[in-house]
Amino acid sequence: MAVARAVPGFHPPRQERSRVTVERIVRATQELLAEGGPDTVTVEQIVARADSSVGSFYARFEDRAVAIRYAERRFWDDIERRWDEYLDPDSWVERSALEIVARIVRDLVRAMMADRSSLRAFHVQALLDPEAGLAERTAALDRRIARDVAALLQAADARIADGQPEWRAEAGFARVLGAVRDADVFGEGSPESDRRLVLSLVGMYGASLGLEGLPRSWPELLALCRPVRRE
Repeated sequence: MAVARAVPGFHPPRQERSRVTVERIVRATQELLAEGGPDTVTVEQIVARADSSVGSFYARFEDRAVAIRYAERRFWDDIERRWDEYLDPDSWVERSALEIVARIVRDLVRAMMADRSSLRAFHVQALLDPEAGLAERTAALDRRIARDVAALLQAADARIADGQPEWRAEAGFARVLGAVRDADVFGEGSPESDRRLVLSLVGMYGASLGLEGLPRSWPELLALCRPVRRE
């Protein structure tokens, strides 16, 4: 529980049974936030969903606000961990720059739309609770993701590294992230609209990098996302 020290009012458990209870409470809090937003979450709802008790709740969390803040931190911790694993350079060494763009944009849209309700709830809470620092943390994560994606592209295609300003690949992907976040909050949320979004962003970002062979249809994009064959 790496975020325990960062959340005043949370009392870390020492026994395994207590840790299991905390995990159930955190998961229940995250689910309730996704379903109705922070204003609808009560201690009674949390313990009922977690199959726990009010006493167990207050043994670990001083109040409802602490539980929400802790659940938020855990949510973003998990997102950061998954991005770090996903963008491990060893997983991308055999892909072209175009394949990297196609796959990352597709997976980004897929992941954000799968977590749409949770992301919306936590984005709202970040605005309502500025002292938690989640807005700044999200912005920092976006910058790190954009920087890591740019590094992958520069490693895959020397023209991107040598023929463009250093910031272009990074700034371009930052715009991709922003567009996906806007679609997450304001978009239709249908499979067809998500596919259109992926194709549009791959075309926009790929064109800004000077890539050729940009996909014009969903089957063409999926062909670029196929696993690399290793001998």
